[in-house]
Amino acid sequence: NIQNTNWRFSRWDITWNTYVRWGEPDYDGGWHGDPALPQPGFGYWFYNRYGSAINFPVFGSEIDLDDSYYIPLNPPQSESHPGLNQLANPLPIVIDWKDAKVELTTNSGVSEITLSEATSQGLISQWSHRWNGYEYIAYNATNGGDFLIWDGFWVEQLKDSTNGSSTNTASYSVGQTGHDGNSTIFYNPIPALPEGQTDQLRIDFSSEDKKKDIYVRSYVTDLSHPSDWARKIKSNEIGTSVVTKQGFRITLIESEVDHYTFEVTGSSNTSPLYGVEFSCDVNKTAPLTGSTYIATRLGGVTESSSPVSLRLVIPPIDVDLSKSVPTVNKNPFCNMMSSPVDWFLPLSVRSSSNGDVRDTYNGIGQKAGSYSNYDMYDARNITPYLDSFVDIYFPHNDKNDPENYWESHPIKASYDMRPETDTTYWDFIVSSYNFSDQNSTIFWDPAQAGLPDVLELTLIDQQTLNSVDMKKDSTYTITTPAGDGLKTLRYRIMAVRTDLIVSGVNGKTPQPMKFSLSHNYPNPFNATTSIHYVIDRAGKVNLAIYALDGTLVKTIVDQHQNSGDYKVFWNGTDQMGKPVSSGVYLTRLTTDRNVKTRKMVLLK
Repeated sequence: NIQNTNWRFSRWDITWNTYVRWGEPDYDGGWHGDPALPQPGFGYWFYNRYGSAINFPVFGSEIDLDDSYYIPLNPPQSESHPGLNQLANPLPIVIDWKDAKVELTTNSGVSEITLSEATSQGLISQWSHRWNGYEYIAYNATNGGDFLIWDGFWVEQLKDSTNGSSTNTASYSVGQTGHDGNSTIFYNPIPALPEGQTDQLRIDFSSEDKKKDIYVRSYVTDLSHPSDWARKIKSNEIGTSVVTKQGFRITLIESEVDHYTFEVTGSSNTSPLYGVEFSCDVNKTAPLTGSTYIATRLGGVTESSSPVSLRLVIPPIDVDLSKSVPTVNKNPFCNMMSSPVDWFLPLSVRSSSNGDVRDTYNGIGQKAGSYSNYDMYDARNITPYLDSFVDIYFPHNDKNDPENYWESHPIKASYDMRPETDTTYWDFIVSSYNFSDQNSTIFWDPAQAGLPDVLELTLIDQQTLNSVDMKKDSTYTITTPAGDGLKTLRYRIMAVRTDLIVSGVNGKTPQPMKFSLSHNYPNPFNATTSIHYVIDRAGKVNLAIYALDGTLVKTIVDQHQNSGDYKVFWNGTDQMGKPVSSGVYLTRLTTDRNVKTRKMVLLK
């Protein structure tokens, strides 16, 4: 009977892709009914609009801690309606995200798997997003993070069905024995290796290594029950098989310049396979210890696509907060870096006048096993649900921005990890809402990022074209745009690996570059546009802006440049720094051998 003129009660509705509010128009302006009645495991927003005290009776009882608690998840409805689930800690204890599991129901039955296994199968994102009262903190399945009693968080289900090919794969955990890195153990196959079927396992190594003999052994039950080492396999003996004393046949089917591929099949075994170990004196590059390996499984029956039903499983494991590690929050990759040149740089923004207006948990990095497009190490950005805020995100959700668009999973990202390449660009946006003309600061800490000596890192302000050496400085002051509503500022981070510029990626010979001038982005543009070009051979380079009548407006580049991939910006000013009028302009790229011209439109 309490009227909601001074308060708001709402919950995210995945069907309508909006917040559904109690007794008032919903966030999108429609009327989609009231949110579901409160129940443990569901998350809600409760908002006291004007600061007046309101008492609400809450009925119910605490969840029994004798068994795990199951929370149903909703799948994505479409590309524009992702499977975002607004959840909450259902238990009267502090829990840890990494302890959670996933119950999987398909046409084949019901099984319970770990978060890492669910992630490797592409069922859910490994990230949960906890609201701490001011901003979101993203937790991953490896390091986890604490949920206090009543804490709300988000979990994303990525797909609503399994496809036929998923029945022809198996996930293995990857480990090693000793500390020399020569051993690779594939263990705990999920699902287990059935009789008559074969798993293919691959080990990558540096192409500079000489091939060595390989020793193999198998495991049953667990890693404390190995067989003896079987007869060694010579690296040139393609098709050679050995049978371990536990009855598993291991065959070398590929021996290439940078990898071996083996097949593992049950032969005379009486116990199911738990693991198989390969030992070889090479500089292994993949798979990495602690990762999950997806093996190709041969000989099984391919099933048709099966609908998927997921429930998040919360075990009643009470967390001792005195043993929590807060540094994991700012660097969620701290226990996941395996290569000497892996690094992660936290990135945050905070108001200079109000420390509560902030966005702390974002970052970039390079990590072995990452991709240029979406992968498991990339975390979605959740927009704050506040009257005013500042927010950092990496825009991978705009089809009109093909350089940044992630077709497989279009999102705004808070964490954006990339592979190790010679030159990498991260575009990011600082958005502000109802926070007009306020001084704020972008923060990073190069001393804590583990940045390699061979890395050059530069921040570029796309509004002013100012640049900052991010290894020498750790802050950059900005002013949010004037006006109410949602406003944005654009920035770019450029990472250059000086050790890879000449020799190519990871020491491999680079492919020949082709001279090109891409269309500017955005186009049309208002304030600043980016211009991307490729130089195929070293020499004098000139890039300039012209009016349609051929009048020179501004020279952007006029210098010697090595072959490579470049990006520059034009902020709509002439040689004297004065703004030019709206209209059509030409970008002309000139070298001693090539000339290329593109049109662009400036709108004011």
